[in-house]
Amino acid sequence: FDNTIRVWSGDDGTHVRTLSGHVDDVYALAVGSNDTLYSGSADRTIRVWSTQDGAHIRTLEGHT
Repeated sequence: FDNTIRVWSGDDGTHVRTLSGHVDDVYALAVGSNDTLYSGSADRTIRVWSTQDGAHIRTLEGHT
């Protein structure tokens, strides 16, 4: 694991972007409303990302 999330095109299978920011393994992903992606990591954070451009929106800390 390299602590990143890779986004691939569903149309042609090409790599779109890599989301970086977690400092430990990423174990969970969830697609939310309003074009958001949630990632959960062993670093005890949940990161919220924009599905439109991959921008990091916020980090929720202290989760187990």
